[in-house]
Amino acid sequence: MPQSAKALVSGSFQGLQGTQGIAGSYAAQGVQGPQGPSTGATGAQGFRGIQGFRGYQGLSGLQGVQGLQGLQGLDGLYAGQGIQGIQGIQGIQGIQGRQGTQGIQGNLGLQGVQGPQGLQGFGYINLPNSGLPKTASYTLTTGDIGKYIQLETGGSVIVPNVVFLAGDVLSVVNNATANATITFQTSAAYISGNQTIRTSCVLAGKGIATILFTSDSTCIISGSVT
Repeated sequence: MPQSAKALVSGSFQGLQGTQGIAGSYAAQGVQGPQGPSTGATGAQGFRGIQGFRGYQGLSGLQGVQGLQGLQGLDGLYAGQGIQGIQGIQGIQGIQGRQGTQGIQGNLGLQGVQGPQGLQGFGYINLPNSGLPKTASYTLTTGDIGKYIQLETGGSVIVPNVVFLAGDVLSVVNNATANATITFQTSAAYISGNQTIRTSCVLAGKGIATILFTSDSTCIISGSVT
């Protein structure tokens, strides 16, 4: 088929069916021979007729040309991202509320029981006075322990026996200008640094003496004494 004819074909045509071949003629039946004797020879078989020619198959029609594929549509335009909106202005902070009224103060708890007084140490930063200044003879008592006894003109001190305990200490201050006498009734009394037992000693005017008991009947005195 010409190329121009092929271009006009939009689909495929079915080829023409081939012509059926002519049927072959059958040969005429042979004349039956005379019947021979029962034992005679069988007559010859007639010739088979020639087979007719087979018709040729018609040509297959040409396949139609496939149509062209349509053009693909253009992609849509990509929209640009929108501009971000402006951030809103922050609101003004609210006014702070007033401070609440202070609650009622709870009742003051009871004061705890005072603990026992600690043991009195040796020596004082602020030595307490044992009472009014003495202007006459004065006998020491246990109430004078850890204190000082002040003597004025005419005053003197007596140290009793078996009244104080080992470790008790007190001081005697002669505030007068004249000497004052200290008398010992204890079994033994010593001036510090001297092995001689004394029954009395002299405390110089404006002098200070400290008496330390080593037992209830023995003491040692130090200071402005002779």
